[in-house]
Order: sequence, then C-alpha cells, then structure tokens
Amino acid sequence: MKLFISGYINNFPEKFNDFELADNISEANMVLILPGGVGTMHDLFKSVNDGKRVIVYNKDFFYTPIIKKLFELYEEGIELRRPSEYMEIESEMDEIIKKLEDNKYE
Repeated sequence: MKLFISGYINNFPEKFNDFELADNISEANMVLILPGGVGTMHDLFKSVNDGKRVIVYNKDFFYTPIIKKLFELYEEGIELRRPSEYMEIESEMDEIIKKLEDNKYE
C-alpha cells in the first residue's frame, strides 16, 4: 500500500515512518487527510473523485462543517453517496494508525 498524506503533518512525522509514502495522489492506494488549508481541501476532493480510499483525521472537529455540508448535499439528492461511503472519518490518530497498519500490505 502506498499512502499519500495531505495536511499539517509536523506533529505526527514519526507515526508514518513504517509506511510507504506516495509522492502524489495518483500513486497512492490510500489518502490520509490531516487538518490543513485550501490545498488539503483540494486533495480531499480530488481523492474522493479519483475513487481513492480516504481517511479523514477530524481532529477537534476540524472537518465537521465540511462533512455536514456533504451530508446535506446527499440529503438534497445533489450527491448520490453518503460521506461514509467514500471516506472514513476518525478523530483519534491511534485508530488511523491501526487502520493503516491493517492495510499495509494491500
């Protein structure tokens, strides 16, 4: 598995040493979205559109407004899939690391 990480990673670099990292989204099998800015938002939506497996680190409810809006789009029939169908949302880094380790050899 090749992992692409987008967002502010400075607090977590040692946690990702055991994973093969991709240089860009197109090389990745899985994408981890950390809290970040406009570029990270772009990476989130590109990853979803490209059909990548996406894990969103919703630390301190950072992505909750976006997730709520995506769910509203689903409820209004604009988006055909619930957010939980195209992204996994986690608020604990330990759970994310566990998921990544479980998929390390895919």
